Amino acid sequence: MPLAAGQVHVVQTSGWITLASDTGANMTCRTEADASGTAAPAARRLAVSPLRALRQRFGF
Repeated sequence: MPLAAGQVHVVQTSGWITLASDTGANMTCRTEADASGTAAPAARRLAVSPLRALRQRFGF
């Protein structure tokens, strides 16, 4: 998804990570959880650096 120049915001809420730009583009990703509902180790890593995880996942 092309993101025009401007501010980009990353918000993490209860198993979801959202990347949104001030130009109106947005993308939401679901983080993984184990059977108990707690975040799996990979999801915990996403919580540490959601922007880095999104950049790796989508190649930007």
